[in-house]
Amino acid sequence: MPELSSAQLSSAQLSSSNDLIRSSEFNSRLLNLAVFFLSLTWSKVKLKLLRNLRIHQQFQSEVIQILFTIITVTVKRRLRGVTG
Repeated sequence: MPELSSAQLSSAQLSSSNDLIRSSEFNSRLLNLAVFFLSLTWSKVKLKLLRNLRIHQQFQSEVIQILFTIITVTVKRRLRGVTG
């Protein structure tokens, strides 16, 4: 089995690093896309929730913020699990 020269080894390590960076950038873009999509549909979800929950008005914004945070964190975790 031929031994790799230091130049070949460095080239292989650099290629592997570049692949990792591209993969990381792809994951980040995918995550940003998912959050963007979530924010686009959030207004419709929010209206339905407000109609169905019928909560006192002073608590509506807090409940909406908590639900949005939970959904965003869940989406991020699932995407990281799928892609990473």
